[in-house]
Amino acid sequence: MKHKWINSPYTFAFGMFAMMVPSQAFSSFYSYFYVEKLGLGIGLATLARTIFLIWDAVNNPLFGYWSDRTNTRYGRRRPWVFGTIPLFMLFFIMIYSLPAD
Repeated sequence: MKHKWINSPYTFAFGMFAMMVPSQAFSSFYSYFYVEKLGLGIGLATLARTIFLIWDAVNNPLFGYWSDRTNTRYGRRRPWVFGTIPLFMLFFIMIYSLPAD
């Protein structure tokens, strides 16, 4: 038996909210962490962010294209969302994990 709320826009909004909280936390905290705590120069931190934004501008349409053409019994987007959550969490942890040296 399917429930109405499964395909509700609110269900997808909660999923997006869960993805955006870490993303906004990173956007708010990364410059302080890298510049003040790690001692990275502001220019290098800005360069790293610029490279990320360029990559993001390339990969968003690419992944959108792929997800638009995905046909599974779970829908077009769910396999991508559920498949990338572990990678998203891993990379978020790695960004703030310092080597022992």
